[in-house]
Amino acid sequence: GSRKVPILTTAQLTGQSESHLLETNGLRLQVDALPAFLELSRRAKLAGFDLRVASGFRSFDRQLKIWNEKLSGQRKVLDDLGNIVDVASLEGFDQLLAVLRFSAMPGASSHHWGTDVDVYDARAMPDSSRLQLIAAEVDAKGVFAAMHNWLDEQIAAGESCGFIRPY
Repeated sequence: GSRKVPILTTAQLTGQSESHLLETNGLRLQVDALPAFLELSRRAKLAGFDLRVASGFRSFDRQLKIWNEKLSGQRKVLDDLGNIVDVASLEGFDQLLAVLRFSAMPGASSHHWGTDVDVYDARAMPDSSRLQLIAAEVDAKGVFAAMHNWLDEQIAAGESCGFIRPY
């Protein structure tokens, strides 16, 4: 059957309201996304993974802070290969494109919806390492490759509890 998709208000869609969220153990997601994620986490555990959320709902103000820190050079901006981009050396539109590669403009992030999650496998996280959320962590040799391969299989089989990879 089909799942009814809730209609979100403009304030909810742009991260200016949190009225569409539920919270469990500090994880805040949209009303339908939270139980779906908990089920996906249960399935991941059965497959040997400890699926954790590095980033879920993000308010407009939080997204604005990230955006401004990247444009001002206070926060790293990376290219597709994980190399640091010197945003200050770029001009106007090229600066925006560099930041937009991995960060949405405030008000336009799907994290505002409470349905997007950046995930990792806590069991595979090396003690001496810091989570970076970069491609090298999930590629074929990456520390989280096995979990991401499992997620890809779940998505392909229609068993991902409604979650997909947007990119």
